[in-house]
Amino acid sequence: MRSLYILLAGADQFPKSFFEGKGIFFRPYDGGSPNALFWNDFYETCAKKGVSVKSYTEWNREKSKPDDILLVLNHPGETLLWRLYYYLRYPKAGGGFLLKRRTFFRENYKFFKRRILMQLEPLVAMPYVYSQLDDVVRAGFYDKIFITSRVSNEKWEYFNYFEHRARNIISPHFDASKTKYITMVNSNVRPHSLKGDLYGERLKAIKFFSNSLDFDLYGFYWDLPVRHPLYFGYDKYVKKSWRGRIPDKLKTVSEYKFSICFENGAYPGWVSEKIFDCLAAGSIPVYLGAPDIEKIVPQDCFVDFRKFGSYAELNKFLHNLSEKELEEYRNRIKKFLSAPADYGKVKKFADKVIGVIK
Repeated sequence: MRSLYILLAGADQFPKSFFEGKGIFFRPYDGGSPNALFWNDFYETCAKKGVSVKSYTEWNREKSKPDDILLVLNHPGETLLWRLYYYLRYPKAGGGFLLKRRTFFRENYKFFKRRILMQLEPLVAMPYVYSQLDDVVRAGFYDKIFITSRVSNEKWEYFNYFEHRARNIISPHFDASKTKYITMVNSNVRPHSLKGDLYGERLKAIKFFSNSLDFDLYGFYWDLPVRHPLYFGYDKYVKKSWRGRIPDKLKTVSEYKFSICFENGAYPGWVSEKIFDCLAAGSIPVYLGAPDIEKIVPQDCFVDFRKFGSYAELNKFLHNLSEKELEEYRNRIKKFLSAPADYGKVKKFADKVIGVIK
């Protein structure tokens, strides 16, 4: 049996159970989020093709095989300044996980027969990677590159988790009573690039809705000062609205009629799990992000923030929706999520990763 090793983007990205063949399980989905469902199906597909999926930590150069495959999640292309930052931040850990994975890749990538990159983070989160992509291609690091935004370039291919789904992702909480008005679930994060940045727009939304008693903000790190460098003085708005962290995102979101769902950046094709979490919970998304969102999610399944000239105009629209109209939104969402998924796309993706090795 051949082996495919995954170089994780984060130390805790996948639980140990995944590499033991037990799958990824996130409440409240019966099987996980759209992302988790994809990886579970990918794991099973590889197994059927005679390929064992493992963590890169299980790879050993002395025991390696000539047909080993390396799947890299986010290119480890930290620049010198970033490396210095991590060394200073995590001196006892040698710069931390990100630099350890970078060292592993640089020292060992040539020992893998086939190398695949899945660049999962967008430009706003990892600008240094996108500035290096042409150099990465010329260096021959990878045989195939997938990125999660649509860019006209023959050197890499577009990938989106939801388009590769093979199962229904409606949450058990979809039909929960929507007794609350509107929520936002995001973390307090600083952008690493201002090109396409929407972190700031999230803060503008918090500022406006913080004046309403029926707006609730959840997420990590809001107990710290606002991290965006251009939004000083926004801590007071956060303080009025933040309700802490939530152990069960979908259950909490399902209690709200609407969810503010702004991506971290606006790039063609960049559609994260955020809107699908809202849809799966039966909470109508107020969406801002991918300019071509309708290629993935029907326009009548979300409220497009771009259609409003101000937050006041948006707020008025939301409050004026009747219960019948809200129910019609949720019926369209349920129909969309219940549509037959194409398991063949997972198989085709697996073929692109491992199929060329005989």
